[in-house]
Amino acid sequence: MNIISKSAAMKIHHQHPQSYLFRYCRGKYKWLGHSLHYLGKEVMECSGVLAVYVERRQNSYGPYACLMNVTLN
Repeated sequence: MNIISKSAAMKIHHQHPQSYLFRYCRGKYKWLGHSLHYLGKEVMECSGVLAVYVERRQNSYGPYACLMNVTLN
């Protein structure tokens, strides 16, 4: 499964009304300036996961990337 854009993931989320948005993993990754740097990267396939996208977050240490998913579970 590849990381897709957030807008594409939201289209999938709206097509499946029973789906939820969750964190894909608990890791925090270095923010590289734009989400385009993460698009197309391979992530592990999990059952029930429809899409994986990257989201920018920020804490007291600065910005970081968080992997989010659209899931049916």
